[in-house]
Amino acid sequence: MTVAMDVCTRVALFGTKEIPADAIALQAGPLSLRLQGTKLLALRAGGHEVWHGVAFVYRSAGWATPESIVDVCKTRIGVSDFSVDIQAHFAVAPRIDLHIRIEGDVSGRVRYEGTAVAQEDIATQRTGLCVMHPMSAMGRAVEIGHDDGRTSFSTFPRLVPPWPPFMLVKSLRHEFADGAWASCRLFGESFEFEDQRNNADASFKVYGRSNSMPRPYCLRAGVPLTQRVELEVGRVPFPAQAVEGPAFAVGTALDRCPAIGIGLAPEQLVEDGQLLAKVKALSPIQIHLVLDSPHDVVDFDVLEKCVVASGRPLRLDIRVVTVSSAARIMSLGRLLQERGIHAEAVAGFPATHSMVAVLRDAFPGAAIGGGTPYFFAQFNRVENLGPVNFLSFTVSAIVHGADDQSPMDGLQSLPSLIDTARTRHPEVAVRVGPSGIAAPRSPLGDQPASDGTRRIALARRDPRSGALYGAAWMIGHIGTLAQCALQAVSVWGFGPGEGLFFGDDASSVQLTPAGWVLREIRGASSVLRVHVTHPASSAAFAFVRPGASIVLMANLSETALWIRTESLSAGVLHLLDAHAWIEHHEGRHPDPWRAVASTEDCVCHLPAFAVARLVIPSASEHAFKR
Repeated sequence: MTVAMDVCTRVALFGTKEIPADAIALQAGPLSLRLQGTKLLALRAGGHEVWHGVAFVYRSAGWATPESIVDVCKTRIGVSDFSVDIQAHFAVAPRIDLHIRIEGDVSGRVRYEGTAVAQEDIATQRTGLCVMHPMSAMGRAVEIGHDDGRTSFSTFPRLVPPWPPFMLVKSLRHEFADGAWASCRLFGESFEFEDQRNNADASFKVYGRSNSMPRPYCLRAGVPLTQRVELEVGRVPFPAQAVEGPAFAVGTALDRCPAIGIGLAPEQLVEDGQLLAKVKALSPIQIHLVLDSPHDVVDFDVLEKCVVASGRPLRLDIRVVTVSSAARIMSLGRLLQERGIHAEAVAGFPATHSMVAVLRDAFPGAAIGGGTPYFFAQFNRVENLGPVNFLSFTVSAIVHGADDQSPMDGLQSLPSLIDTARTRHPEVAVRVGPSGIAAPRSPLGDQPASDGTRRIALARRDPRSGALYGAAWMIGHIGTLAQCALQAVSVWGFGPGEGLFFGDDASSVQLTPAGWVLREIRGASSVLRVHVTHPASSAAFAFVRPGASIVLMANLSETALWIRTESLSAGVLHLLDAHAWIEHHEGRHPDPWRAVASTEDCVCHLPAFAVARLVIPSASEHAFKR
């Protein structure tokens, strides 16, 4: 159930007054699950996640994924069984009506059937069932039943495959724990299996309508589209051994801290004092200028001031480079040199052999990068990559879904992306970003309209970016990638609603919670190794900066955590939570961090999406537990 809270607290946590649908707990024999809207979430047996979720989705011609809106929901909930009947719709033009029927019985079987009916003809890239398997299935055995009657035997991939590894899928039987299997049978369409980590999701997905079929295609007016999935768990293992925690173990120095940058678009280079004040508020950080093409208009006067104020050399990306634009690229390089602006790294897309040569001539001494200006899915499919010095891609946390759980779950996929990139391109450095919860640009087509006040998948703005939720996500994102020994990590943040700043008054730049977190990270010299026992609910980033070692801890959930700090008694602990943030934002305290009083057992409460800052005198090994 959604935790009840007042409006001020909700805005502090999520940046919006919008209240998501409550989740209903259901039980089908040994299988526990939740229903939120028309989606089934976290189907678990014996303490193990068996399926990550089930949903009936509509994907627009631009691959947007609007949430279904429930009109009527009738439920019968027993102790070990249930039935649900839902009338819903997708609020698109024209409207699509949706009927969902779900049943679960005491033997551990769940049947989910959806029927969509468009009021008028409407284009879609994909409409129908999606069944998600969890990331914990990596490396485990799976049996695939195919449309032609064949059965193939394989494992869930560890590295991220660029294309669907399993086609013409009719059923899947997979091992979800040692010796424990579950089955999934699909009806009404030809299904495929793909790795959702390609888009920074923490799941594997089985979806309706093959990529080999034409798309977009048309949902015909009044013609029902019905698909069904039947799920069943077999022998249920003994419950997984409970692990005390969450716990963070902080060890010795791992490597240099990645360069931390903030993405900047050329239209944001405005001589109004506001941008320069923002740069100074977070320096030393790296300016990461992103051009759509080398022909973009750039105010070099403002850029020069920003780079000087940042205290770091420039990182430059050019989203579209071509042989025909070589002269303009050379001119851009000369303009930067004449201004004394040192571009230490330049990425161009696509970075073919010929374009890498052009970029090296235009920016002598700069590291040259390639990959994609978009998501890992596009990076994973890059061909003809030239001799680059570094690889680059970005992350958006809401490509497929905008619920509060998915962006946090997706943080667990990041190490797999880096492992895959390094396996495909050994000994090439990796830089990620600029990234964020939202997706400022998409390679998939037109993005859904958003004013930044609602949770909308694939939207350019997301209200949570500037709230405590965004600060917790920032720690998880940068902290996880820093453990992977990256060269650089950058995030969006200078623009309105991008997550680091409030207001437009140059005389009083106001940092968001994520801005305060980034302020702590600036100047970090090396990263400390951190082991997180419960990455689904907590994250940490530990680093050394002049005079101190810092551990930033984040609660990634709406459920409060407790942390023990007895082994870190020499440290100073502060919290950034909803209460402290409201007092700061209303002007009652200049600093949003509040000191945590010691107790006899050194227990500290970490509320929903709160962040803790621990300053310790050295980088020696420590551990603390909930």
